[in-house]
Amino acid sequence: MKFLSLDAIKSGMYLARDVFSADGKVLLARGTRLTKAYLRRLKDFDYTHLYVYDNNENKELEIAEPISEKTRIQAVKVVKDNLTKALAWQEMNIRQVNRLAEVIVDEICGKNDVIFNMMEIKAHDDYTFSHSVNICIISTIIGKLLGLSYTRLKKLAVGALLHDLGKIYIEKEILAKDGNLTPEETKQMQQHPRLGFDRLRIYPDLSILSAHVAYQHHEREDGSGYPRSLCSKEIHPFAKIVAVADSYDAMISNRPYKKPVFSHIALADVKANSPLKYDQKVATALSWAVAPYPIGSVVLLTNKEKAVVVNAKRKKTVVQIMSGKKKGDFLEITQDTEVQIEDRLA
Repeated sequence: MKFLSLDAIKSGMYLARDVFSADGKVLLARGTRLTKAYLRRLKDFDYTHLYVYDNNENKELEIAEPISEKTRIQAVKVVKDNLTKALAWQEMNIRQVNRLAEVIVDEICGKNDVIFNMMEIKAHDDYTFSHSVNICIISTIIGKLLGLSYTRLKKLAVGALLHDLGKIYIEKEILAKDGNLTPEETKQMQQHPRLGFDRLRIYPDLSILSAHVAYQHHEREDGSGYPRSLCSKEIHPFAKIVAVADSYDAMISNRPYKKPVFSHIALADVKANSPLKYDQKVATALSWAVAPYPIGSVVLLTNKEKAVVVNAKRKKTVVQIMSGKKKGDFLEITQDTEVQIEDRLA
């Protein structure tokens, strides 16, 4: 299985994952032989990348994702609907958000060795909505690894889903700016945590701890964060978790003002900035919560062979050799194997 841009996909390749519309309907099913017409149509729908494989032998390994694609699509819709209501100063459906958080926590807690291991085929909505769902998934996995109770995981998940609520009140020109912000624009941007908190704390069905995630997710251990320059002991543990997940996902995402970095580079950055900026226990948990080489990554092995990652679990990565006599062979890489991943190429 490879994760390729539409421009790199050749007619005759096969779809390795279902492609869904924004409302959750299957546009193309897994196993579909891709034609030029299909690829043109997908490009018209603003798809940029797909998971594909070269032939129809379909020897793919079973992949356990943290949440189902159906739940992910529903989550993006719920976040979008509620943030849209908040922007129009309408009543948000907090009970709906609470129910969604419970579904996400249930799915993640119901799986062993769960890890954030896939790249998104398409963000069906604006970055803020899909980003919020990613943060919820990663934060919940981290919370599970840190031993949070079921009840606290749900409160964490709600806070993560709504952590960027305040951004809807920031001018779109500032959010989409592709250059450095002016001092005044930076001041406005740094108000979004407070704006989100002020809106969330009025809802009796929402835990005040969830609201504080929105307020504190940009605070840093050394007091260099915003909006209140809180230090380590002053920051709630939920906010420390979301801060790490938020920074990681922002680094691997394509934004108007920066290009994304590979997952293993983002993980190294978080590690390098803990415990100065990030809580060290949370940063360590992140390294167990997400795959350094997500499924579909093209990698260079220490024996100089090229391979594609076809499955990623917490203690092993499964790759498929791409060329040579061993082309098509699967190789399991663990901490103790002789062959390791040297670098990610694409």
